[in-house]
Amino acid sequence: MPELPNRGLEFAREIKRIMKKTMEAMKILDLDLDCFIEGIVHYSSDEGDRPDNKEYPCWHEEDFRDFLENQCGLKKNRRIQGTTVTRHVETFQLWRKMIESGELRIPFEVIHVDAHSDMGIGEKSVYYMLHELLLKPCHHRMETGEYIKYLSSGNYLAFALSFGWINKLTFVHHIDYDNNDDFVLQYFKGYNPDNGYVQMKGYDKLRSECEYYNDIAPILTDPDIPFVLCPVNEFTASDSFNFATICQSPGFTPSSADLLIDLFRDYIIDS
Repeated sequence: MPELPNRGLEFAREIKRIMKKTMEAMKILDLDLDCFIEGIVHYSSDEGDRPDNKEYPCWHEEDFRDFLENQCGLKKNRRIQGTTVTRHVETFQLWRKMIESGELRIPFEVIHVDAHSDMGIGEKSVYYMLHELLLKPCHHRMETGEYIKYLSSGNYLAFALSFGWINKLTFVHHIDYDNNDDFVLQYFKGYNPDNGYVQMKGYDKLRSECEYYNDIAPILTDPDIPFVLCPVNEFTASDSFNFATICQSPGFTPSSADLLIDLFRDYIIDS
């Protein structure tokens, strides 16, 4: 007589699997259209003119689908929650809304696919971050809402990191990317992104005006956050995503690239 399956044991294993999955950090795919064009547009803004289609041609459909399907693991017949945004700062605003509603658990992992780090290089927010925001305990940094006047598409990831939202950041960058001029080194352990950790730190304002940062001991140091740099042609996702977005970034992408946004919609259930 064949042995009957142990339904109780199977049920217990399934519950255990579900609980383990629930406890795991959620994984967010954060795409910017500017990673899928030839060349990188610098010194533009969200309000800037669209770059020239011929000077900055976008990826072919088959190459973009190959990235989504074979490198990110997205499937048209198994769509995930996601949406499209126009400016990258809207991604931050979306995350905050999802955190407040309970749809997004913190901390979560972010795969940031972009031609820029979006961590604030060259912006006035850097001084505010280093000498005001990061001197406060993490759980008090959002209280006053003062950060909102500094928040932008070029620095939203630095703010998300400083608020303790992210527990691992992978920056999948454009093949022409040069990280020598796109990082705020004070945001990294040992002032070096290649060390593999984001380390947000707050500094004494007066001392930093007359000394090099790497000669000054920070007043407050956040826990290390694993950080990975990877060119877009070498990236392969190690696990499935819970949520995905793509940003148009019109000041940094030609109008011809908007076709890729329509292709992306084949893989998401738009939220």
